[in-house]
Amino acid sequence: MEGVLSSLADSTRRAYRRAACQFVDFSRSAGHSSPWPMNEGLLLRFLACLREQGLSCRTLRVTLAGLSFCSKALGAWDPGRSFLARQAVKGWGRQSVPRPDPRRPITRAILRQLLGHLPAVARTDFELVLFRAAFTAAFHGALRGGELVARSRSARFSAGLMFSDVELVDSGVQCLIRRSKCDQGGKGNHVYLPALRGEADCPRRAMAAYLEIRPALAGPLFIHQNGSCLSRYQFVAVLRACLQGAGLQPSLYGSHSFRIGAATEAYLAGEPARAIQQRGRWRSRAYKLYIRPQHAV
Repeated sequence: MEGVLSSLADSTRRAYRRAACQFVDFSRSAGHSSPWPMNEGLLLRFLACLREQGLSCRTLRVTLAGLSFCSKALGAWDPGRSFLARQAVKGWGRQSVPRPDPRRPITRAILRQLLGHLPAVARTDFELVLFRAAFTAAFHGALRGGELVARSRSARFSAGLMFSDVELVDSGVQCLIRRSKCDQGGKGNHVYLPALRGEADCPRRAMAAYLEIRPALAGPLFIHQNGSCLSRYQFVAVLRACLQGAGLQPSLYGSHSFRIGAATEAYLAGEPARAIQQRGRWRSRAYKLYIRPQHAV
């Protein structure tokens, strides 16, 4: 079972576990001593209950997928094969008004503003250099939060760029992302951060300055001076402080805004679709959802 669960991304595993726990609680409240093997009627009542609570259809689809995964792992009937359950979730989706993704792109102009406000936000000179390298890598590499930093300060070998997988070259920075949301098998993806000579947001110069003062420790690339990992929570907290300092509304931005901004910036620069896909390592037309020129600043 440990191997089966390890086949999932951390976020997916947490979502599936949450779905299973919710169903177990619902099953017990309905007077069932054991939730498995699952009863189709109980499954439909459970999904309807979640729908009445206001959960989105996307969450319902994830919930059904989680219950399907858990059931198959236990050798029980697969609720994902229920025609009624699948069609109910599909029908609710058609009835719902799609919620637009509110996150705005962090364009290159905004990135420069953030870097300009970092000295007022960073508590130490080390943190100033650390976050400058992290911000420029996030934008120019079109990185997801999980590809950039660790999940927590103590998760030394969780997701995120690893120190051993980053190499400075004359023309930029070569990075290897060992595992990501769309690469659970660990095939790896190479990401190149170009040197932008004389530019304030040059990722090579920022990375070189950081590597010069970084403690010589194995593990995640981005760490604090005491060796603890830079967590996603800390990354977002400093990002929001810089956004506020720049006069921008922090609630409209997140760590994913760097990735959205990279796609939007490439589109505005006239890059072809194929180049944008390669930049963000998109394998489908999903890259179009990240192009938001109407919100570019």
